[in-house]
Amino acid sequence: MHTENGRMLIVAEHGANWEKWVDRALNSALSVEVIVRHANERFVNFALRGRVLADGTRLDGDEAIRTWILRSAGMAIVPFGAFGVVEDTGWFRLSVGAVSLAQIAAVLPRLRAALQAS
Repeated sequence: MHTENGRMLIVAEHGANWEKWVDRALNSALSVEVIVRHANERFVNFALRGRVLADGTRLDGDEAIRTWILRSAGMAIVPFGAFGVVEDTGWFRLSVGAVSLAQIAAVLPRLRAALQAS
């Protein structure tokens, strides 16, 4: 069964408590400023702008942060610029409706390790 953003897939697999599980997993795994919920999406500000990594890479904007998280943790995030926001905001969308809870559980330790190493 397929519906918009895969929501029915994750609900069918994990029942009505999937949103609480995702929120607990994100909150416990990530050291982020804020997580905002909307349907099967989570909006996150990682508070990484301006950080200089051990290799000298400077996370000077949303694209640098997006690229670094993709390379370091294997996790795709969508900066608000993709939705027409002109300036770098530091906010990103995480879509959790099209993946399984097992996939989410597998990526969070990689993301946590990358954030802790930064």
